[in-house]
Amino acid sequence: MKLKLLSSSLHLFLLLSVFISDGIYTVYSSRNLLQTTEKVSCPMNFQFMNYTIITSRCKGPHFQHIECCDAFKEFACLYIN
Repeated sequence: MKLKLLSSSLHLFLLLSVFISDGIYTVYSSRNLLQTTEKVSCPMNFQFMNYTIITSRCKGPHFQHIECCDAFKEFACLYIN
């Protein structure tokens, strides 16, 4: 009796764990910041710009806000109207 209960409990646990953790191993490799759903008029197309200045200075996993902000300002200030 205990073995049957244990077996059915294990089966139920395994069945439910598949549905609960379905998206946990999904890998997302794109940046969605530039593909916003609401289109705003902008004279510059930043989608294909060179972000090397930002990616070379702003590195994870512990992003230093001073380095990241300075790199972003150096990148973005070139395009101020």
